[in-house]
Amino acid sequence: MKGGNRVTDQKMIASMVGDFYGVYLGKSMLGIQGLLKKYHNHKFIITLISNLETTVEIDMHKAMHEIYDFYKKHRGKGQREDSEWEQIIEEASKIGKKYEGNAWCKQFLIQMISIIEEEDTEIRAKREELEKAA
Repeated sequence: MKGGNRVTDQKMIASMVGDFYGVYLGKSMLGIQGLLKKYHNHKFIITLISNLETTVEIDMHKAMHEIYDFYKKHRGKGQREDSEWEQIIEEASKIGKKYEGNAWCKQFLIQMISIIEEEDTEIRAKREELEKAA
């Protein structure tokens, strides 16, 4: 995204999820092209609009909330031990299995894990910068 090119702005992620879901439910007239334009073809919005045809196979409302709640639970923590990452991956795997490997859910989960990892990397880098400056 423009302005610092920060990939993992939590407010932006929340906004993208909300806007996407509004379009998906037909409550927003933004449309797919509007989403892409508004978010400058951000990889996360592209993930959300990919494999949409598979969403008819699942309870989309439940899946959206469960996967986004998974992200909120794990976002922005910073340094994690390998065992913590193993728990995150295991939890994501359980969610994925619940939706029988649905392509849309799988991509959404993978992207959420990727964003959590990017956030952790950013937090770690900022801490290291502060420690060097001190």
